[in-house]
Amino acid sequence: MEQTIRARRVFLQVAIACAIVRAATQCHAEGGTAATWYDLGAQFPTILAQTPKCAEVPVESTIGWRPVAGLNPGDRILLPPGMVEVAPTPNATVADGRRWSDGTRTLKVAHDYSEPAEFDGESVTSRCLEYVGASPVLHVVAEGGTTGRHLTAWPMGRFVFGSPPLEMRVYVAHGFSSVDDATFRTIVRSAVGPYPVGQSEEGTITSLAVPGATGLGLHLDALSSTSTLDAEQGLNLGGLLTARIENASPSPGCLIRPGDGSSEGLRQPSTRLEVRRNGRRMREDPPGLRTDAWINALAEYEIVNLPAHYGCLLPGGVPVHMVERPGRYEIRMHYRLQPDGAWAEASMPHDPALLARVRTCVPLELTSNWVTLTIHRVVKPGRDAR
Repeated sequence: MEQTIRARRVFLQVAIACAIVRAATQCHAEGGTAATWYDLGAQFPTILAQTPKCAEVPVESTIGWRPVAGLNPGDRILLPPGMVEVAPTPNATVADGRRWSDGTRTLKVAHDYSEPAEFDGESVTSRCLEYVGASPVLHVVAEGGTTGRHLTAWPMGRFVFGSPPLEMRVYVAHGFSSVDDATFRTIVRSAVGPYPVGQSEEGTITSLAVPGATGLGLHLDALSSTSTLDAEQGLNLGGLLTARIENASPSPGCLIRPGDGSSEGLRQPSTRLEVRRNGRRMREDPPGLRTDAWINALAEYEIVNLPAHYGCLLPGGVPVHMVERPGRYEIRMHYRLQPDGAWAEASMPHDPALLARVRTCVPLELTSNWVTLTIHRVVKPGRDAR
């Protein structure tokens, strides 16, 4: 039965991918000015071959930057100080994504790999490719029209390396001058792969994470110090947290991002949350409770070569931990990488070359800082708060 469900899931993903590529190819054949080479599904090989590499930009300090939730559960990006989320308009749809602004600059993140409407009345002045880890990122600068200078970035790695095409994101920035290019690049980098760890004004490296023996450290952030608990659904503590690994050593380090099955011990690395409620340690669910032992195949973007003094967010890497009662929760995360460890069978076979790269990493066992969350209950009519 489980194999039948898995087969149907794979068939559906392939069908969706084919439909998107067909739509992109048709749009290209019709010769639309804005939706020609921007359709990554149809023209990816040409883009890689013909788009020049981006020029280097100065390293942007990330001191004072904060993680925010992206489009999907588990998605995270880093934003500079002053950028706050803009409330969606009454007629906003899922395709409109999310927006942040500091009053002058605006950033939008949306689900898509083609943004023809964004270029109405504008002319593209430059385009280039930047490689962030294993993911190529297509950067486009357009000027003119009603919005002035306009930056767009398409991280293309997830489309190429096996994740569902519907997970493509596009990052669009308005009000960013040429001196802000490094800021925009750092925002996109934080969502895709390694980003520079902050530097003080004196030029010394600062790190939020306490490094272990390898120089790598695990840090946990709370998106908010308080939250509310649905009286019927409960609350996932992991959805309120962000995990990042930082390299405080002078040498590069190898890490594997957690993925499907990490919290159940079905793949590398394994992860778990240690939780206390009102000072008392809560019971941890032992690994192996998952009945569906099929996992998603290892993707190339999950293997990260972390340069010295760089960090990497772990999107979706914080394990699920459901709670049903209000209280004061203290949480920390454990990350364990055994390069020669076992992998459960995947819906599509793991790439042997990628597994070989995992085995070149060194073992890691990291423990994060403690994070405190205060959870309040929403009292529904006719029900008392526990």
